[in-house]
Amino acid sequence: MRTALAIAAIVAASGSAHAVITNGFVETFATGTGGFGSGGGLGGTVTSQAPAGNNPDPSFGGANNGFLEVDSTGSAGAQLATRAINQPQYTGSYRDAGVSTISFWLIDTDELDDAVIRVGIGRQNANFWVSNRSWDVDEFWQRFEVDLVQEQWTQIIDNGNWTDNFEDAVSNANVLQFRADAAIGSRGPDAIAGSFGVDNIAFIPAPGFGGLAAVGLLAAARRRR
Repeated sequence: MRTALAIAAIVAASGSAHAVITNGFVETFATGTGGFGSGGGLGGTVTSQAPAGNNPDPSFGGANNGFLEVDSTGSAGAQLATRAINQPQYTGSYRDAGVSTISFWLIDTDELDDAVIRVGIGRQNANFWVSNRSWDVDEFWQRFEVDLVQEQWTQIIDNGNWTDNFEDAVSNANVLQFRADAAIGSRGPDAIAGSFGVDNIAFIPAPGFGGLAAVGLLAAARRRR
């Protein structure tokens, strides 16, 4: 009975409220911005919202499907980006949670820009990495993903400490960002006029992680007998 309860705890945890980075988490922006506030760039003046009844591509989730819209005028250094800082669902360890990949959907919500979008992850103003892969968004929803392996990321912010490596960034994360970055190099996103949409941000588990966690709990349960 104890063994069954231990294994059941794994299943219950995966469906619980997301207080930390959680394996299998999906943000659909059904009721709000999901912690992605305005002013997403480093000093930028972008706005973000989750409109209903305004989906530019109704074939994806229906016309009333909520999504995060990121908008910038491009004036006075306003950067086309948004970020979630110290939000519980994006704070903690992707490694401990068994997350190996982040997937998401993107759309171009205007015709003003040719924004190239990248993902940023890590610790705010301390150990921050940007994806090497970039995505040209179109006027229809497309799904993309990036793996949490160092070869797919470049560090753009660090404090000069030897511990400021990629493993530290994904094990002690408190920032997740979607940003316009035509070329990797600067701390801040591109200051351009335009807008894009983000939806269905998902944390994909590493293959076999759930099974390994269950085996670990099973072994622990047996040792307590």
